[in-house]
Amino acid sequence: MKKRIIFMIPIMLVVFLVANSYLGESFKEIPSSTRTWIALGGTLVSGVISFFLFKPEGEQEDQ
Repeated sequence: MKKRIIFMIPIMLVVFLVANSYLGESFKEIPSSTRTWIALGGTLVSGVISFFLFKPEGEQEDQ
């Protein structure tokens, strides 16, 4: 679990920064608070996806 978080946090940070800068440059007519909420939504989705995709090699699923 700890190794997943090591990958998840930087991915979320990069997604937030890129999304925020892209929305700031391309969609200036949208209010900044709305752009921030959109970037946060993308950040959370990328965090959830990376949490499930980056499993360590030795980790087994409980079945």
